Amino acid sequence: MHRYLRLGLGTLAIVGSILGLVVMVPVLAVGGRLGFPLEYLLFCVFALYVYGIWAGARALTNDPNWQRYNSYFWIAQVPGVVTPSFAFLVSAAAGTWVYVRITPTLGAGLTFYLGSGMQISYAKATGVTLLGANLVALGIGLFLSFYRRNGA
Repeated sequence: MHRYLRLGLGTLAIVGSILGLVVMVPVLAVGGRLGFPLEYLLFCVFALYVYGIWAGARALTNDPNWQRYNSYFWIAQVPGVVTPSFAFLVSAAAGTWVYVRITPTLGAGLTFYLGSGMQISYAKATGVTLLGANLVALGIGLFLSFYRRNGA
């Protein structure tokens, strides 16, 4: 893979993960008052961002398996779901979320942003059901998987 592309993807993973951890600081400050399901999900998101920093560092150091590590990191950010009782959306560095709204009325939408973020809620009535995918993360993850499999 071209050196600058490898360095760019590694930097994107590191910077996006660091931004994600910074976004988490106010939520982590709440501590153990969130309850079991949310604390577990926060731990998973925290672990994902730490893994993103590690995977990005593997790309910067040209580790032989850096493409695999980074593809796992990006693919983990693809799905997003919001229901009346549960919401889970996570992304690092950039995102283009395409989603289908199922309730209260059928519809679709697109959201684009630069930066990292997360939306996690449990037992919080929203009245909306959305299923979505982060197209930026999907594109990078599939590109790295395809590139790795074809030995280029």
